[in-house]
Amino acid sequence: MAHWSEKYLGQKWSESCDCYGWFCKIQAEEFGRDLTTVPIKHKMPLIATTRLMTSGVEDKFGWSPTTDPKDGDMAFLSQRRLPHHIGIVAIVDGAVSIIHALDGVGVVRSTLSNLRTFGWRVTGYWQWRS
Repeated sequence: MAHWSEKYLGQKWSESCDCYGWFCKIQAEEFGRDLTTVPIKHKMPLIATTRLMTSGVEDKFGWSPTTDPKDGDMAFLSQRRLPHHIGIVAIVDGAVSIIHALDGVGVVRSTLSNLRTFGWRVTGYWQWRS
């Protein structure tokens, strides 16, 4: 049986459906979570995104930090010191992978070792507070 993430792989990245746009779409379609009230705007400058992702995440996003990521959890990623990219945890064959959308590439599923190979690191996992 295919993992839920399979149907998103290869979908296109666009300015109107960037990493956060795909995050919201997948959260709604796969987990029934409406994130339209989260205060992030597409095309937000990187510094503003970083500021938002590092201050008051619980209050602004409605998520709680976790050290035990599960399918559908949020992952903040970075190629710098602070987070500036968002993805969704996908547990595939018992291992943590991250579904995320990259400009020029589209929606991908990366293992943790693939992320490191391409200079990404997970800066934190967050669980939906239901």
